[in-house]
Amino acid sequence: MNNIKLLQYCIKHPEKFLDYNYMFVKEDRCLNFYKKRTVEIKELLITIKNIKNKQKSQATLDQIFIELQGKLKKYANYSEFGAFINACDSTMNENISDMNLLEKVTYLYLEKRELIKTLRSFLIFPLEEKLKVKV
Repeated sequence: MNNIKLLQYCIKHPEKFLDYNYMFVKEDRCLNFYKKRTVEIKELLITIKNIKNKQKSQATLDQIFIELQGKLKKYANYSEFGAFINACDSTMNENISDMNLLEKVTYLYLEKRELIKTLRSFLIFPLEEKLKVKV
């Protein structure tokens, strides 16, 4: 499908304003799991950035990417990195199953986003609010 056909399709099939596929509709009992996973992902991203900047062993980087891949399997879809994956027209499952894609998305993320070394409350608050939405 070329860009014109895609545009025409999107015009004919607009997404719903409140699409339940992209949000929690009630407070999630797993809020703490999401918060914990968000911190773990952030720590792995910081580690990848530090190892890459110091030009350490590729084998070490490979191990960290395997760990990141594992963390994306559950409770990661509402993290900042999960949102970035979606913004790259990719899915969590694609990144879990394709290490090459995960590496490309991760390096793009590290290039385009500022990593804050600690997960401050202003990063957790939106996640908490997102998980507490009631419709």
